[in-house]
Amino acid sequence: MNAIKPMYGCLAPDFCLLEAGYMSQLLMMHAAEMGQIGLCPIGDMKFEPIRNLFELEENNVILH
Repeated sequence: MNAIKPMYGCLAPDFCLLEAGYMSQLLMMHAAEMGQIGLCPIGDMKFEPIRNLFELEENNVILH
């Protein structure tokens, strides 16, 4: 959020969700033709128990 919030203010989380959706769609559309990646989108997950494994900053969030 540090990079995008100065430009979009309170709309930053919404734009981040849109971008995550666009990236996910592109991955799903092209993963099979690459032949080396398998994707399985999930509806929800408990991210907090593994958050520390990603070495994220306090204001980083998981989006899908």
